[in-house]
Amino acid sequence: MHRLIPSLISEQFDRNQFSGNFQATTMFIDIAGFTTMTQALMNNGKEGAEVLADVINCVFTPAIEVIYEHRGFISSFAGDAFTTIFPSDSVAVVDALSAAIRLQELFRDEGRLTRITGYKS
Repeated sequence: MHRLIPSLISEQFDRNQFSGNFQATTMFIDIAGFTTMTQALMNNGKEGAEVLADVINCVFTPAIEVIYEHRGFISSFAGDAFTTIFPSDSVAVVDALSAAIRLQELFRDEGRLTRITGYKS
């Protein structure tokens, strides 16, 4: 389980520092075809919602793990998109790039998603 609030923010809060800035590498990830798939699944009522929940877990859980394995954190979610932050004081740019490559490999696995939903974009 990952912290809801990144440690660098909670540490600042503990020191009564409620604003600040830091250098970081950021990455925005938007999953292509996800909205279309969601709409198609929602046409199937409860079963579609259950499949969608499975897909979200199947796609987002490993993606989140990749981010945290590379010492980044997720700053926001927006539907099928999320923004990640890799603080420069603790994460080298090459680690953020490595996470990006792993995420590309993860999302390129179309067969896995097709087997779950029967949907292929």
